[in-house]
Amino acid sequence: MNFDPDPSSADAILSGVSPASQTLVRGLDVLEKVADGPVALSAIARQLGLSRSTVHRLATTLLERRYLNVTPRRGYSLGPKLLELGFLARDQISLVRLARPYLEALAMQTRDVAMLAVRNGDDVLLADQAAGRRRVLPSLRTGDRLPLTGCALGEALAAETDEVVQDDGLSEIRIIAAPVRGADGRVRAALGIAAASVYVDPAQLESATAAVREAAGAMSAELGWRVSAVPQPAAARQLRDPFEAVAAQGMGAGLAAGMGADRAVSIDMDCVDERDRDRMGGAKA
Repeated sequence: MNFDPDPSSADAILSGVSPASQTLVRGLDVLEKVADGPVALSAIARQLGLSRSTVHRLATTLLERRYLNVTPRRGYSLGPKLLELGFLARDQISLVRLARPYLEALAMQTRDVAMLAVRNGDDVLLADQAAGRRRVLPSLRTGDRLPLTGCALGEALAAETDEVVQDDGLSEIRIIAAPVRGADGRVRAALGIAAASVYVDPAQLESATAAVREAAGAMSAELGWRVSAVPQPAAARQLRDPFEAVAAQGMGAGLAAGMGADRAVSIDMDCVDERDRDRMGGAKA
């Protein structure tokens, strides 16, 4: 095993960390050193207190993964992979900011957990949520991952239409979701709610489904998506003030008109707190 002959203070700090973690940290250090690049390999090694062979090994891996570029006689600079990730991060952050008022409005109207989800590889990532007001709430958290297939939010992210779908009512948790589209019609996110089935009756389900449908449509309109079934900008601006919108429509009563044959996407998730269910007498849908 080869060791750097003159380890830096950073290496001393990492002495108790696993070799894999040390390699990761050193790779990140290399990226940070070339942020203003190009920078020669020898200069990177000197600044980090590492051997040239170590830096060359790290740089080679980063080049293969497109995190670095190399220019002959000049050195290393940031690669295109970082640009791709930067755009994805920017989109996700802007979506979270845009979605926040809609999440709060949905949570107030339905009293259930409202969620924003985005696709992340083969998973669904819960990017943000607004807390519900029920005594029994699903144990979903921002940052949780769900499977892309067999999941309501995943189906909404892969949707070809703007339909909202609902399950057969046998699961303990219902997730009602609808796609959010950008100006080009591409699905950018899924907006929905998670409700404990013990609270869901046909009237509440219809109202919640319509609320999800209209909120997703209004957010799509704000992103530039224009179809006849989607609320126009004035409606979108109204929904961005959740307190005013809920007060005008009535808690959980508005947004039911025009629901038509729409349905709500759902998945089976055993997330209800067992102690709360026991206090309710074991009630299940």
